[in-house]
Amino acid sequence: MASGHESCRIDRLMGWTPDPPFMSYGGSQQKEEQMPVSIIGLDIAKSVFQVHGADKAGNPLIRRQLRRRDVLRFFVNLERCLVGIEACHSSHYWARELIALGHDVRLIPTQYVRPFRRGGKNDSNDAEAICDALSRP
Repeated sequence: MASGHESCRIDRLMGWTPDPPFMSYGGSQQKEEQMPVSIIGLDIAKSVFQVHGADKAGNPLIRRQLRRRDVLRFFVNLERCLVGIEACHSSHYWARELIALGHDVRLIPTQYVRPFRRGGKNDSNDAEAICDALSRP
């Protein structure tokens, strides 16, 4: 049975810690326009999109899930940057919308994204792989 002294020590060790600075969640008040994001990988889906943003050195700055209605609002708040989208039917629509906001958009075929994917196939890994593929020549 643990004494009062030991439980106090456990509370100090397992206390709340803030998220790392590169994490960004929907409820966060963190402003993306202050971050020096230069490359964004955008994995589009039916209703939930995944964003992975990195600086020029490739360090991750933004990992965020967006609903369809929040995508344009998110990109309006960012400075002009390079956005990569995996080529599919709706990617052309999103490319036109992001170009209208002033971003530079590149559509990348699936076969060029696949070698950069780490781990299993999910939206987050796909967005990171798009960002990595975009940063390579």
